[in-house]
Amino acid sequence: MNISTSNFANLLGNLHNQHNLYSLDAFNVKSKKNILNHLDDFTYLKEFYAAYIKKLINYNSEKLKNNKARSVDLPFVGENVIKTGKTKFIFYFEGSLGPIDNISITVLSHLWLTTDESIIKKFVGKGKWWTPGNYKNVKDKLDIPIKHLSNSYIADSKRFNSDEKCSNLIEEEIKLLQPKLVVAIGNTAKNLVGMKFYDLPTKFHFVKFPKYHNDLQIYEELNMILNKL
Repeated sequence: MNISTSNFANLLGNLHNQHNLYSLDAFNVKSKKNILNHLDDFTYLKEFYAAYIKKLINYNSEKLKNNKARSVDLPFVGENVIKTGKTKFIFYFEGSLGPIDNISITVLSHLWLTTDESIIKKFVGKGKWWTPGNYKNVKDKLDIPIKHLSNSYIADSKRFNSDEKCSNLIEEEIKLLQPKLVVAIGNTAKNLVGMKFYDLPTKFHFVKFPKYHNDLQIYEELNMILNKL
């Protein structure tokens, strides 16, 4: 494991531990259900998560009790973000409705790094982390180019029952990562991000969550914005 991986894993792990984002119980699950045991095709992420989890020392994070999220998925972190400690883009989705004993990576966005169907099928399908239809809908409509993923941080916005706690963590993530652009995907994300002013060169953008409509122009506009930054 290189020094930059360890350093950034410590920074992000400490931040999330301070907020009691995860209980270590979430990772003490059977091998088949622990997504961290299935990342051999994503070596840098596997190393990052291994270091990140060492900073999580809590066992009693709160249980989510709302219709926006049931569990807290792991954030996706681009390779350049780990190396530099900064990101160009943060994407905030709404919240994870996956099983609480089957922790995932936000919208399986690590799979956006590959076009290998044999790898994708390890995570997508019956009894796995997401259905093919839901994965394909989000991935294909957003269509985030691979070149941008290395500089991206992708997480859910609804990670606590309290909206205030959600927004506070988002604010601290933005201050830590200093993105050029924060993209809120869905109304829940827009409300929790708050589109507020920071003393940073950070811009904000909103797009609707892909599942509920077929307005593809908004995602074309998003990619035009990403390509300018």
